[in-house]
Amino acid sequence: MTMQFDFRRASLLLGLTLLRAGCADYLSPPGQAPANAQPRIVGWDENRYFVDAAGERFFPWGFNYTSPKQVGLIDDNLYAAERWQEIARDFAEMKAYSANTVRVHLQYHRFMHDPVTPDASAFKALHRLVDIAENNRLYLIVTGLGAYRKSDSPMWYDSLSTAERWRTQALFWRTLASEVGQRNAVFAFDLMNEPVVGVCPPELEACSWQPGKSMGGYHFVQNISIEEGLPFRETLSAWMAQLTAAIRQVDQTTLVTVGLLSKTPLALFEDDLDFVSAHVYPKFGQLQDSVHYLERSGERRPLVVTETFNMSCSIDELQEVLTAVSDRLHGIIGHYDGRTIEQLSTSAELDDRLRLNFLEYFVANTPAGG
Repeated sequence: MTMQFDFRRASLLLGLTLLRAGCADYLSPPGQAPANAQPRIVGWDENRYFVDAAGERFFPWGFNYTSPKQVGLIDDNLYAAERWQEIARDFAEMKAYSANTVRVHLQYHRFMHDPVTPDASAFKALHRLVDIAENNRLYLIVTGLGAYRKSDSPMWYDSLSTAERWRTQALFWRTLASEVGQRNAVFAFDLMNEPVVGVCPPELEACSWQPGKSMGGYHFVQNISIEEGLPFRETLSAWMAQLTAAIRQVDQTTLVTVGLLSKTPLALFEDDLDFVSAHVYPKFGQLQDSVHYLERSGERRPLVVTETFNMSCSIDELQEVLTAVSDRLHGIIGHYDGRTIEQLSTSAELDDRLRLNFLEYFVANTPAGG
């Protein structure tokens, strides 16, 4: 398939949106929704499509905003004005490329002084992020408990037992939900990126909370327990229940999910979550594996692909997979690193060409009403 993309129109749209963002970044008082804020997402209908407070269907279509080029991990510099300006520009760009949802990633240690003491200032700073989202009419999937750099993880945190770690993680989520859970832009809480249970590579002398190798300097997979021999399904379900209960003490509305590692049996956890989040990176020659994986996602909850990209396949092959299961999907979230189509189009680097291909696909395939 050959996709036609109107670069001139996209450039004009992007320029106008950036101009508007530059003028309207903080038009509303901090922590207060603008007058035209988007309606709250409150659940799903009989066909498992999300619906807002007005009863309109909502199909999450957007990007992971993990470690953009000019920003890095967004909570590394919570109080730097220039970083928030970069974030505001990036959100405007994502909106210009037809996104309605952004998945953001927060690190545990940036918001906790110790296991029982949240950093109130850090949690309050998140209102800036929500302000930017609402000014661009973007929804947020807030992923928490990140421990992306081993070197950043406090010794006091890594030395906790499984039960102690779960308690402080529940406190993190209760505090976050209490702070921003009632904001209209906050669509969902994603408890942790790719949790696993007791994964201990044999080459390591001791089991680590961040097992396996890093990718680009980050560890995206995290153990919720480093005790070996625990049952995967029961342990992960109990952890989900404890953290969700902490959120529900202060927030009855925001949907809760978990971004599950590719190949995790999705249907096992659909009753533990408000919607199922799949991470899918199709591989050349193995496209049907991804199709079959998504087809076995369960029948009772919406299914959102909260991570996907043409990392190991062509963009046409990625589209082939997503099209094959389109009747089962209730949202698709790719990746955006803060560089525009125009910037990427001048690069000959393979990674940049892949990102360019994805952005072109993303704009060309915006769902109706997206």
